[in-house]
Order: sequence, then structure tokens, then C-alpha cells
Amino acid sequence: MTPIVIKWRAFNVRIYDVNSLLKLPLANVRKLWRLMFDAIPDNEMTIGTIREWLPEAVASTKEQHEARRMMLDGERLAAENVRRTVATFGSVATKEQKAAVIEARQRVKYAEGNAKAAATQHERAKKLQTIFNEMAAKAKI
Repeated sequence: MTPIVIKWRAFNVRIYDVNSLLKLPLANVRKLWRLMFDAIPDNEMTIGTIREWLPEAVASTKEQHEARRMMLDGERLAAENVRRTVATFGSVATKEQKAAVIEARQRVKYAEGNAKAAATQHERAKKLQTIFNEMAAKAKI
């Protein structure tokens, strides 16, 4: 949990956790960073902090995405095994077996949502890094 402060003239923004930049809308982040790069001498420490944090954020979101993807694959395999087990009984499958199939499908759907959210978070972190690098290059830092 690393706090950052963006200063521009009499305007100060204090963000108590740099990770919360991942939750802000991209337009707002762009505005904040534009202000930050307009007053480089006042924001050198913040620029350094963000420059160190961004690669770590991209790497951690990638790890989360891969872990949730593996979890999804496991849930799909488990659901397929349950479905095959129930299919061997055909029309004489019990209510409990049919309920197990429905529950397995729900777990797969939940895992798909988690994997999609992790992928979105990773893409967002990569976009933030791209935006920061473009602005830093424009400011010649």
C-alpha cells in the first residue's frame, strides 16, 4: 500500500494506495497524469513510484489471470466428469445426480466470470502502462 501525491499549482491529489489507479476510469487517470507531467519537478517522487509500480502491477495481474484460467480449466474438467457420470445412468439418474450436474455448471459459470474479470484487469494494467510510457516519452523523461 503505497500512497502517492500529485501536485499541480495549488491542486493536490493524495491517493492512499497506488493500486487504486487500476480502479479509476482511464479518462481520470489520463487527466491526473497530464497534471503530474505538467509539473514534473513537484512530482518526481510520484513519477518514480508509478514507474516502479506499473511493471509489478502488470506482472501480478497476469499471474492472477493465469491462476484463474487454470482454475476455470479444472472446473470445466470436473463438470465434464460429473456430466459423464450422470450420462452413464441415462434416464434413471437420481435427482441428486442431476443436481450435481447443475451445481457443476454453476461453478464453471462462476469460474468463467472470475477468469474474464482477471483478463480485463490485466488488460487495464497494460493500458495504464502504455499511457504512462507515452506521456513520459512526450514529457521527455
